[in-house]
Amino acid sequence: MSTQFHTGLTSESSFWNNQEHQELRQRIRSGFKEILQPIVGQKQDFRAHDIVAQLYKQSLSGLRFSKEQGGLEKGLSAQALFAEELGYLGDGSLGMALTIHYDMVAPVIAEHGTPNQWEQFLKPCIRGELLFSHAVSEPGAGSDVANLQTTAVQNDRGWVLNGKKAMISLATAADYHFVLAKIPSLKTPFNMVILMVPTNAPGVSVSEPLATLGNQQCATADIELDNVLVEDSLRIGHVGMGFIIQLRQFVQERIISSIRANAYAHWGIEQMVSFARSRRVSGSLLIQQSSLQFKLAELEAQWAMSRAMAYDAMARWIQTSSYDTQSASSKLLSSTLVREVSQAALHLGGVAHYRKDSPLATFYCDARLFSISTGSDEMMLKSIAASEKFHQSTGVQ
Repeated sequence: MSTQFHTGLTSESSFWNNQEHQELRQRIRSGFKEILQPIVGQKQDFRAHDIVAQLYKQSLSGLRFSKEQGGLEKGLSAQALFAEELGYLGDGSLGMALTIHYDMVAPVIAEHGTPNQWEQFLKPCIRGELLFSHAVSEPGAGSDVANLQTTAVQNDRGWVLNGKKAMISLATAADYHFVLAKIPSLKTPFNMVILMVPTNAPGVSVSEPLATLGNQQCATADIELDNVLVEDSLRIGHVGMGFIIQLRQFVQERIISSIRANAYAHWGIEQMVSFARSRRVSGSLLIQQSSLQFKLAELEAQWAMSRAMAYDAMARWIQTSSYDTQSASSKLLSSTLVREVSQAALHLGGVAHYRKDSPLATFYCDARLFSISTGSDEMMLKSIAASEKFHQSTGVQ
């Protein structure tokens, strides 16, 4: 039996199948091959500033942002192609770092920042001159932003920040930290503020890089804020709107994350196929075993379903203002898929790949984060169960 799998999407099944997107996908893939492929799997922190600068020179940076903001004005569908090709690289750290850079902090500045802040933050970000961390998670809150304990108290000089942020990717490499903090004098949900905090500001302490299970090249660290004074000009969005802005950003980023996770999962399926075609057991190739063929076919079908869900969520994001349930559903499916594929890939590889320098072991560790970061699987289930459509279909009140 011949089992055929492909690398990436074919032109016939590409995202919004048109000539422009097919050509853009090829440009992205070619640029990634030159800029990113040489550093895939490296075991030291990569220089994210340099990577973004190189992408900028090849007109691959800032695809989703307007020309007025320093971007290329290609739209969200172009960013979806960018995210998908990131996943097909097969490097969780690179994918995570560039997702934070382009799809977590920068969009908030683009949507809620002033033209002066576009000049100060967004355009340098697109050019690779500035790098941001997304300092939201805390020791006792994680992605549960409603329970943040970091406080921001306003005075005549700006804002005084106190608190701790935990497991912040890019923390040791960032020039500014995107900090979400609670304003004690205001009532929920309009009681939070977003501040861009310079990493060298007095009172900002960044720990040594943490020894994380996966995504080990993401410069992840804890951040402590001790009476940090931040000028009001570094506030993004209106006072009190930080919580609302952050929730919306999570919903949007989860769709981008889903597209990347699905591609990463398919990269894993391809690694399994490649291994099975080269490994013999009892005189025959592993790929000839019907049980493995069935498993690969099952994973391929799950991938096709998960990818379709993510595409539907992206389409709704572009065309409508209501896509929360689709976002949660696509993140849940893609996170489950990439976790299952990584486990199956490591199991197939066996003892030979149960070592830190194995790509399959790295895949196993990196893939696990999708079910935890920017909202756990349980949080996605809670969001789906709370949706109006779910209540209508089940009769739950």
